Amino acid sequence: MINQEGTTDPQQLLARLERLEERFGPLTWQVSQGQPFADGRARLELEVRGMGEVAGVLYQLEATQTLAVSSRQGQILEQEVLEEESWVYSGDQRLPVTLQIPDAVLTGQRYDVDVILDDPLDSGLLAGGILEVSPYEAQIMRAPTIQLVTLHAGGLFKRVQAPYTPGGQTWTVMLVHPDGALIASKRVRVSDTPTPATPPNLP
Repeated sequence: MINQEGTTDPQQLLARLERLEERFGPLTWQVSQGQPFADGRARLELEVRGMGEVAGVLYQLEATQTLAVSSRQGQILEQEVLEEESWVYSGDQRLPVTLQIPDAVLTGQRYDVDVILDDPLDSGLLAGGILEVSPYEAQIMRAPTIQLVTLHAGGLFKRVQAPYTPGGQTWTVMLVHPDGALIASKRVRVSDTPTPATPPNLP
């Protein structure tokens, strides 16, 4: 769905949607238009929800994307994915955690990839891990193998460095707790120029 430049390829998009339908279909979609960007491109907000079953356990999917869309005479010319985040979790409610991961960084920049547990668990242990996945793994939605450690400080905290070439990094987080499991992914855009300020997405 996303290539190195963060643009969308129609064939890749279709293949990824088919995989999502197989795992979490039927999907529920919501598309809304926000305030345009400073460069004139339209802002589209996408939300996807679904539910699937693995080994008798139900998992829910929640995913969001922010797209910058260029069009002419009502025809879309180009799309760029600016933000992408997804959550897959078991149980009726998602474990209350916050991903403190930037949407965009500069090439070579050091930044924090933090996962904060919003509310302490009443009982039981919490284990988790963070892993960078390759663009290919993110594209084909391959489940990564993440080494888990017992968490004692209320979250996961990792200091990382962006590559020296523009593109992106995708981080996947896995948390296992007494009531189930959670997998979250977020893509970070990597640019060699500062991201210009954009108007807030007002209702």
